[in-house]
Amino acid sequence: NDLLRILDLNKSAEVSDRSIEAILKFRNLTHLNISFTYITGKGKEKLLRGLSSLSEDSKQSSALVRTPLTFLSLTLNSNDLRLIPECLPNLTALELILDESLDLTTLKELNQLTSIIIRYYNVVVDFTCAKSLIKEIGYRLEILILGLQNVDLKFVSKYCPVLKTFGLYMDSCGLGFPEVELVEQYQEYFPVQFPGVN
Repeated sequence: NDLLRILDLNKSAEVSDRSIEAILKFRNLTHLNISFTYITGKGKEKLLRGLSSLSEDSKQSSALVRTPLTFLSLTLNSNDLRLIPECLPNLTALELILDESLDLTTLKELNQLTSIIIRYYNVVVDFTCAKSLIKEIGYRLEILILGLQNVDLKFVSKYCPVLKTFGLYMDSCGLGFPEVELVEQYQEYFPVQFPGVN
């Protein structure tokens, strides 16, 4: 259990709250994807707190060098917003799937976060839910991928000056254009070159 670093359970129908103890046995995870599983809010809280204690154990253990979790992907609820910075402050990458509009500003406490994916599922979520977070942490974001309605590309270009990768899911700006055409149209606002766009 100490060798596994990446655990991708995305869309695993068999993964539920009963799986938490098994997941926590993988003590050296750096990447964990629990998006679209059957883990409830209470289950996610137990998992995040458990991962937090593993992280604390790794700081105190000199016998084993443990790598803290740096990437997390999950379907987000309001309770998770509070728990993620509290339990996993060392995250550098985060994928959030929203099924409700939430103010994501609390995540600014993740001081090492440089990569973020934010998208919606089931319910259309507007870009305004991410604006305050991007305004706070955009200066350090290297990767930003958005699947939100009405993305303001001028806003992103203003607050994310060091982006190396930027992506949009289909119709993120409400225009119905494929992502590549949209990025090409607004390329003048970004100080980076996008792969495949000249």
